[in-house]
Order: sequence, then C-alpha cells, then structure tokens
Amino acid sequence: MRIVAPSMEITPDFVPAMIQAYMGWMTLQSEVAAGGASKRTMEKHAVTIGRLMPIVKKQSPSLRSGLDYEVTRLRGLKFVKFELFQHEDRQYLAGTTSHITITEWSNRKRIMGELGAYWIAIPLNIFVAPDLGKIHMIPMRNPQARDRHPHHYTRSYEQRSVREPAHPLDRETGNCFGDYSGTLTGLLAEPDLPGLFQQLYGHLSTYGNSPPRHMDALDFDHVTEEK
Repeated sequence: MRIVAPSMEITPDFVPAMIQAYMGWMTLQSEVAAGGASKRTMEKHAVTIGRLMPIVKKQSPSLRSGLDYEVTRLRGLKFVKFELFQHEDRQYLAGTTSHITITEWSNRKRIMGELGAYWIAIPLNIFVAPDLGKIHMIPMRNPQARDRHPHHYTRSYEQRSVREPAHPLDRETGNCFGDYSGTLTGLLAEPDLPGLFQQLYGHLSTYGNSPPRHMDALDFDHVTEEK
C-alpha cells in the first residue's frame, strides 16, 4: 500500500521573501563588522553566516546545505501552507499549520484540547529587529479571538478610548513562551526560519505549567477533533 503524504503549498513569493529576511540579517552583520565589532562577536556568527551564504546566493552545494535543503526543511514541517502576507505597510512570512492537538507538558499522553489550525505570522524584518511580541499565532477557528491560546493572547480594549483593532495583526500580543523562550530567541539571533516555525508549532502544541489562560477562556471551538 502506497501512502501519499499531504501536499504543502509554498507560494512563489515566499522563498524570495525568506532570502530577503536572511540577507537583511547578513547585511546587518556586515555593518556591525565594519563598525569595529570584536573578533569574538564575529566568530559567534561565523557558522550561521556560512549556512546562510549559499541560501542567499540561491545555491545548493550539497543535499544538506543551501537553498534546496532549506525548502526541504520547510516541507518537512507540520504545515499546509507558507506565504508572504502584506498588511498595510508590513509584510509577514506566514505559515498555516496542520491541526493542533495541545497536550500537557508533563504528560504528552494527556490531551488538553483540539485547537484546529493556526496561522502564524512572522514579520519579514524579524531577524533585523527581533521581537517575539511581534509574532502572531492566530486560531483559524476564530481569527478575532482575544485569547488565542493558553499561552498567547491579545490585549482587551474595552476600557480604553481607542477602538479595538479590526484586523488581528493590529492587536498587541502577550505571550508566555516558557521553556521555548531561549530557543526562540536563539533562532532570531542566528536566523533559522524552518527552525522558528517548528518551535512555534511545538509551543502551540504544549499546555505548559500555569498558563496565563485556561482552556475554558478560549473563545473558539477547542473540542472538535481533526476531520
């Protein structure tokens, strides 16, 4: 019996945008070096620069390096689509996940909820201006949800004079990344987009210790299993 893996869509503009994001970081490192950065600082980034160089040059020197391998890594993730998304003057490297089943961090056999698919939007300039708070993880079952996840939520505007943003990407986010924080920060400091999407998927799939929101606070269907 031949098992066919589900297809994944990578839109034509996504890979060039990924290369642009990597190039932005490499340009920043060149400017830092020209400004007299210490040898230790440059050595710290040497491995990452070596990994990214063939990618930005659109080369694939081996099966486990270069642009083709970076795309292969994306295709190996539990996502169904990667796209470049434009919102007003901001661009996002966005990925739509497969169905998320969230399990307890200390007992992975204990299912806490069925969250459905998420749309993860990462600012195009995230590697130049790293800020985990600018990453949006939006439940497809209710894109307007304020409590998007037990660990990812948006600010309530009920007590403020300004009107609540109409678009989910205009909301201010809060997040408790827990044990994922150090890894995610490292993936911004040493750019690795497939690794970043992978860790964010893991974060969404984890019900950590004492989350800021409980499952019953989520204003979308978190019970229905994947069809």
